[in-house]
Amino acid sequence: MGSPDDSDGIGVLLLTAAQAAALCQVGVDKVYEWAREPGFPVAINTRHQMRIHARLFEEWLERRALQPRDDQGEESQEAVA
Repeated sequence: MGSPDDSDGIGVLLLTAAQAAALCQVGVDKVYEWAREPGFPVAINTRHQMRIHARLFEEWLERRALQPRDDQGEESQEAVA
């Protein structure tokens, strides 16, 4: 996913919605939409902040990329069931 590494070798653990959006080249609203989906890796979700587990987010994106889509890019109902 290209997460920046810290000087001690530990990568970024948590992402903001803006960081996740930038990594995926989508709008922040799309990340908040994804966050409502079951299985989305939200680590912290309070009234004023949301943090996304970086490694699990990458895995979630990979699984999502493998799901069948209809002509409009939406998940097919077969994949959801």
